[in-house]
Parts: sequence; structure tokens; C-alpha cells
Amino acid sequence: MFSWLGQNTDLVALFLAVVGLLVSLLTVWISVQQARLSAYTRIHEMLISPETAKGRRILFQTYGKTLPAPGDDAWDAINQSLAMYDTLGVYVRRKIVSERLVLSAWFHPLCAIHEPAQAWVDHRARHNVRNPWPSLTWLLDRAERYHAKQGCCQDLPAG
Repeated sequence: MFSWLGQNTDLVALFLAVVGLLVSLLTVWISVQQARLSAYTRIHEMLISPETAKGRRILFQTYGKTLPAPGDDAWDAINQSLAMYDTLGVYVRRKIVSERLVLSAWFHPLCAIHEPAQAWVDHRARHNVRNPWPSLTWLLDRAERYHAKQGCCQDLPAG
């Protein structure tokens, strides 16, 4: 056996180089996956923060009623909340975070806020404020089409 190794040192070197390359590629892949999970964890923590939740709560409470005007603290809170969802949409669109992971965790809140968020965008337009959240609309539409594989959603019609 040792004589075979001695006679085929080029082949052994090539084999070891390929193994080294595969280990390096695996390390890079694991690092990318870890970075994506870390990015998801950070955005998730920001989405569940009291400040962001406050903006969503105000939007739900005022939806269908008188929405806050520019300059009002509630205006800023709602904007911050929807900006966070837009950031989540950017992360999903650019594949920084997994769409499947995001939709499995945030499907219900995204669907629930779809109409109030659209009403808010329309309200901003009436105040001559443009919509700075193209990824928010995209994400909300994706959530509407998502078929959750969770037991709570088995009987829901496709949205």
C-alpha cells in the first residue's frame, strides 16, 4: 500500500487538495447560514420590541377611524413599525433571510396588518408623503399567498 502511495503522490496530493477545498466550501456555507440566521434573529428582536409593537398597536387601534397626522407621535410610531416590516421585506427579497422562515413565523401578523398598512400608505399619500416602503407591499402580498403548513392554518382557504 505504501508503495502505491509513493508511486501516486500527485494523485494523493490532488485528492487532499479536493478534500481541503470541500472542507473550505462547507465552512463558508455554514458561515453564510449562520450569518443569515443571525440577521433574522436581529430583525425578529427589533420587530417584537415594545417600540415597534406600539406602532402596530396604534395602527390597529386607529384603522377605520381617524389616523394620526404628521407631527403626531403616533405618526412616527406607525412609520417606524411599518419601516421595520419593510426592512424585513428587503432582507427576504435579497435572500439575506429565508423567506420560508420569515413567513412561517410572521404569516399571521403580516396578513393581519395588510389592510391597515395599505390604509396608512393611502393616508400618507393624502398628506403628500410618498410611500418609502416598496418591500413592505411585496412582503405583505407574499404573506397573503403563503400557505402555512402549521396546524392552525390547515382549514384556511388560500389567500
